[in-house]
Amino acid sequence: MKYFILLVAVTQALLASGQPTNTIPAPHITILTARDDSLDVSWSKVENVISNEPVLGYVVKVWEIPPVTVYKYEVKDGEKVLVQEQKEPELDTTKIPSGVPREIKVPDATITTANIDGIKFNVLYHIRVLAYTKSQQGPLSDAAGIKLIDNDTKTS
Repeated sequence: MKYFILLVAVTQALLASGQPTNTIPAPHITILTARDDSLDVSWSKVENVISNEPVLGYVVKVWEIPPVTVYKYEVKDGEKVLVQEQKEPELDTTKIPSGVPREIKVPDATITTANIDGIKFNVLYHIRVLAYTKSQQGPLSDAAGIKLIDNDTKTS
């Protein structure tokens, strides 16, 4: 009998620890539209799957992916010299970037577009969206990446 009570307590603890019995589907990013110094992000609407907890809105998460600093030795004038280079970062859509993302909250489930202002040229951005209810957040969408190129700094 003690084992049965322990099993019930463990099961209840798992349910209370945030393991959802009904999950919210992830939205899908459908369109990225570039403006002068901002982006419009659009995604698919998430339908309610938990009847007593409707989707209340969305959160757009935006990470800046910094360039990668690479150090290497080169031989110049017969001497070994340490050289620092900035390499173009790669967008890995299978991983969540490190660091704290900027968040844009859209507190209306009928709105499926958000504007991300303050976008910088020549910076790679990793963007994801999630839906939320009163008690839980859904999973992040697939990643979208974008880098706006400033023609004035573009090299040939």
